[in-house]
Amino acid sequence: MKSSLNLFLLILLSLFFHVSFTNILCAQTTQKTSINEAALIELIRPQIEQLITKPWKKAVLDYLYEESFGGYGVTVWDTTDQAYTLDPGDYNLSTEESNSLNKFILQADQKKACNTLQISLYPDKTYHIKTIWDVKKHKLQLRHTKSEKENLTKILPTSSTNSSIDMTRYTKVTISKSNKKVKELPVNESVFCEFYVRLYALLGDPHQVGFEGFTYLIYDKEKDFYFSASLTGFGAGYFAADDSNKSKKLIEEFHASLYSEHLILKECSVEYEHDFGSTKFGFKEGQFIKENTYD
Repeated sequence: MKSSLNLFLLILLSLFFHVSFTNILCAQTTQKTSINEAALIELIRPQIEQLITKPWKKAVLDYLYEESFGGYGVTVWDTTDQAYTLDPGDYNLSTEESNSLNKFILQADQKKACNTLQISLYPDKTYHIKTIWDVKKHKLQLRHTKSEKENLTKILPTSSTNSSIDMTRYTKVTISKSNKKVKELPVNESVFCEFYVRLYALLGDPHQVGFEGFTYLIYDKEKDFYFSASLTGFGAGYFAADDSNKSKKLIEEFHASLYSEHLILKECSVEYEHDFGSTKFGFKEGQFIKENTYD
C-alpha cells in the first residue's frame, strides 16, 4: 500500500514538472514571436511624421490585415480640425512594417475577433490603438479570393463607353494635390490590370511604381484640375484635393474617356512588389496579362 502511494506521488510530481516546463517553453516562444504596442509605434511613427508638413493634432493609420489582400491609409487632422489623407503615392509601408502590423492583428485576434487596426498618433508622442472586426472588409477579402480563381480575360471590370477621346486634354504632371479618394474601382486584380493598361494607352508610363501599386498624377488642362489615378494597398481608384461634386464630375469624365471603346490599347507591362512577392500586369497580342510571383 505504501509503495503504491509513493508511486502515485511520483507520477503527480512528474506531471507537475512536465506541465511547468511546457508552460515556460510556450511563454518563451510567444515572447519571441510577439510584438508589443511600443515597438509597433516606434516602427511606424517616423515615416508618418516625416510626411506631415504642417501643424497637426492627430494622425490615424487604418490597416487591414493582409490575407488575400490588405489595405492601409493615413488620415491627418490639422490644428483647425481639417482632415486630409497622406498621398498614397508617397506613403508606402515597408515589408517590416506590414509584417509587424499583421503579427499584432493576429495576436489581438486570439483574444477578440480582429482584422483591422486603427492607430492614432499625437504630436506629444502618445498614441492609442483600437482593434476592429470589420465585417465589410472581411466579405471583400472573401470576394477577392473567389475572383482570383476566375479567368482574367473573361472579366470586364467596367462597362465600356462610347465617349470620344481628347488625347490633348489630360497630361501627366509631377505636382500632387490629391489627398481625398473620390472614386473606387471593384476590388479585383483583373480590374487593376485593365485599369493600368488603359492608363498606359492614354498617358504612357505611370509617374511612380512603388510598393503595392502605381500612381499617375494627372492634370486636366481644359478644367484646370489636378487629380491622380492609383493602385494602392486599398485597391484602385481616383484621388483629388476634395470629394466635391465638381471633383466627382470631372473624374467621371476622365473615367468615361479611359474606358471608351475608341481607346486603342497598347502593349505594355508594369511590375510591382508586395509582401508576398511581386505582380506583373500588362497587355500583349490582344490579351490582358496578369502574373504573380511568390517569395
